[in-house]
Amino acid sequence: MTTVSLIAMVDMQDPLEGFVRHKRPPGATLSLAGQSTEHQYSQDRETHRFTVTAALEEGEHELAFRFTSRAEGQGALLIKELHVQGAPMGLVMYQGTYHSWTTGERLPGHLYMGWPGEWTYRVQAPAEHHSGDIGFE
Repeated sequence: MTTVSLIAMVDMQDPLEGFVRHKRPPGATLSLAGQSTEHQYSQDRETHRFTVTAALEEGEHELAFRFTSRAEGQGALLIKELHVQGAPMGLVMYQGTYHSWTTGERLPGHLYMGWPGEWTYRVQAPAEHHSGDIGFE
């Protein structure tokens, strides 16, 4: 079994107008290999830990973090941390790609999701090494 946790914060601020009252807090979903978890944010700067556990076959699998709605007028999401099997990914999490559903852009290395969209990351499933040990490649 592989457990992945992602910590994300909602950002209801606008750099020009300050807090934008007409925006609503977004909902988000984290999914991996048919397993998913969802959370509806309720206030500015709220932070939530999303965790999924899935039985993965050996190889690469897509982890997806996405808004639950494509509607505009939502706050942004900022990915703060990514953990695989409890180990923080650190700078490696910048290897993900954010795809904005609003602009159509695909932005590698972006952790700030300013428009509704999806962030994807490739997870390498455990593999048996020649030494017989089990671990991540």
